[in-house]
Amino acid sequence: MAVTYRIYDETQATTRTVNVEFSGNVLAASYGANPYTPRYYFNITTSARDTSNLAFPNIVVLTLSDKVLNGAKQRRSDTAAAYTDIHDMLADYLYDLINGHAADLYSSGVAYKAPMSF
Repeated sequence: MAVTYRIYDETQATTRTVNVEFSGNVLAASYGANPYTPRYYFNITTSARDTSNLAFPNIVVLTLSDKVLNGAKQRRSDTAAAYTDIHDMLADYLYDLINGHAADLYSSGVAYKAPMSF
């Protein structure tokens, strides 16, 4: 199952897309108590580039506690709480892709990330 978000910039009259694919796989690695437990994850990809003309890496999110900023904080707020639902998680990841973030935002230890280029 996949969802495509289209982000439109009125000032540039351009559109960028971000794809979110929900997948279920068996990890070929040890994860938790049972390495053969199926794991479900979201794979977030985009062909958009940032304002430094660098490609965004693929993002894999395993749980609602995988927060954008180094796993430590949510992007839109200075909170270490896990996301309350999938919608909130995706909104936070999209917000970060579009807007980028400052180095060490909310004391999370992250490096600077340039915003999406339109």
